[in-house]
Amino acid sequence: MQEMKIIQTSQEYITFKEQEKFSLFLFGSEKCIPCKALKEKIRAWNESHPQVFCGYVPLEENISLAAQENILGAPAVLAFVGGKEAIRKAGYFSLEEVFSSMDRYISCSA
Repeated sequence: MQEMKIIQTSQEYITFKEQEKFSLFLFGSEKCIPCKALKEKIRAWNESHPQVFCGYVPLEENISLAAQENILGAPAVLAFVGGKEAIRKAGYFSLEEVFSSMDRYISCSA
């Protein structure tokens, strides 16, 4: 199974979100059970969507980045298309909705 890139700095996050055509970031905590489940689902989805860069932002090490992105809790997902925010979900949300939206962005760019 493809691993998610662990984002360790704000600069690394900015670089990936601006340089990748499609990027999806999970902001989470290692202590959060829903975050762990979402991480596994994103990894599995990414296997069939290798054109999407997927990153994991551990909140414990990236508090200022989370604040900058207005992430107030875990889990949260931000997705970007061409460096512009396309999807923002936080709290209780459906990953299937996120995945279907990403699929639409991907098919529109093909």
